Amino acid sequence: MKNKQTSTFLLAMLICSSAVNITAQIKQPTGTAKPAQTQTRTSTQKHWLISSFQDGLAKVEDIGFINKNGKLVIAFKPYYYLVSDFHENLSRITNYSEKYGFIDKNGKEICQFKYDFAWDFSEGLARVRLNNKYGFINKEGNEVIPLKYDGAFSFSEGLAAVKLNGKWGFIDKNDNEIIPLKYEDAKSFSEGLAAVKLNGKWGFIYINGNEAIPFKYESTQKFSEGLAAVRLYGKWGIINKNGNEITPFKYGNIDIFKEGMALVQLQINNEHGYIDRNGNEIIPIKYDGSGYLWPYFNEGFACVRLNGKYIFINKEGYEVIPLQYDKAFEFKEGLAVVKLNGKYGYIDKTGKIAIPIIYDEASSFSEGVAVVRIYKKGYCFFIDKTGKCVINCP
Repeated sequence: MKNKQTSTFLLAMLICSSAVNITAQIKQPTGTAKPAQTQTRTSTQKHWLISSFQDGLAKVEDIGFINKNGKLVIAFKPYYYLVSDFHENLSRITNYSEKYGFIDKNGKEICQFKYDFAWDFSEGLARVRLNNKYGFINKEGNEVIPLKYDGAFSFSEGLAAVKLNGKWGFIDKNDNEIIPLKYEDAKSFSEGLAAVKLNGKWGFIYINGNEAIPFKYESTQKFSEGLAAVRLYGKWGIINKNGNEITPFKYGNIDIFKEGMALVQLQINNEHGYIDRNGNEIIPIKYDGSGYLWPYFNEGFACVRLNGKYIFINKEGYEVIPLQYDKAFEFKEGLAVVKLNGKYGYIDKTGKIAIPIIYDEASSFSEGVAVVRIYKKGYCFFIDKTGKCVINCP
């Protein structure tokens, strides 16, 4: 039996306090085209799964999308199986025949559910696959780039990498070939540069197709904040957009830069630390390599683990919030979820407990609210940053 794809902290059981009866679909995820059984679910049944708010809507599994007043604004149809959050005002849907389509924020289906796979919209177009061929649709559901390519990536900075007859190149949104299909492999553009592979080596090209950085690397990552990780002789280092080496090639792993910092490891799955944009190891390589859940700095802090406990460090390398939590997550909207003695709560950036550690499940804040659950009460509800219940309150 196929399981629903749910996130541990973004989905939880929800009780609706509304008196409105809602017709919902009780689905049987068999992966076949067999129609789902239906029944009327009312507010007294109280068995819903809900995600965090994105673009003003929260997904209630098997029911639909609600707004911040708790009102159902889009009801799911009986044949919906997997439903994504909205991206560029469209949600990606899979039916029980495992075919993909999209709905808009009015619940209107913009295209037939016929694609073998589909990706979220990016720069106004969505990449789709049918019979192992790739193309792109627009927000009206029209196939504006024919499904003729053997491979493709989503549009980035106005161009998409595509593969045809074993070679990669780049097209624009009118399907014009902007950069010739001559490369062995390619990655999407980022900050004006794209990594491409030629004669077994990786280099970077500009958006006009001219070579920017020579083809000499074994592997590459995308540019972020003006820097990219590249691998040479089995080790990773950092280069800038001129191809100058910022760090020695000595690392087993380097992540992308975010807020001026990048995670580094001397060996994969070993201890990690952080370097700055000058390649200085600001934060010592001593934190548990298998323990970090959120490797990037966010809102000025990174969450790391040491000796089984989680701690927050700042960009100067100081451990600013004591080593005491059993689990912790990145700061979002000024607060971070932490776990202590089996319960979850929220701390602020001074380490002060902002919302009591009393919940059995908790999500990060999104659009000013967070989903929490207390098992004893048997349901979830939304709280604001003061801990006050604001949606589906007990």
